[in-house]
Amino acid sequence: MMKAFRLLVVAILAAVPGLASAACTVTITAMAFGTYQADQLTPMDASSDVVILCERNNENIFLTMTGGASNNSAARAMVNGAERLSYQLYPDAARTSVVTSFAVTADKNRRESTNFSVFGRVFANQNVGAGNYSDSPVLTLLP
Repeated sequence: MMKAFRLLVVAILAAVPGLASAACTVTITAMAFGTYQADQLTPMDASSDVVILCERNNENIFLTMTGGASNNSAARAMVNGAERLSYQLYPDAARTSVVTSFAVTADKNRRESTNFSVFGRVFANQNVGAGNYSDSPVLTLLP
């Protein structure tokens, strides 16, 4: 019998250590994959929207993202106790390259927001127990 479980959100938290004087605000929507069936034959996809707004000119902003619970951005995992559910985050909807870091360029002189999406995928054919799985990779903005 297949076990169903609910995937909680992959929360991407924001830290802005180098931009305190730039007064940047980061808003990130939660990434929710929904219900995954153990040994599911197709991957599950979801996305999260990121909005960055800075008070002063900061045309080039570099972002890094941690590996979360797995401590490895090339092999991410959501966890539920000792159980691990493999997933990955991507900068493009085609899901062709893994997110570890990327640069964002925007004209902050006009105080306009910079918007982009992060795309996620839970891989198919994983036999894990029922429960709530989550991860919290940290997104860091650097000047």
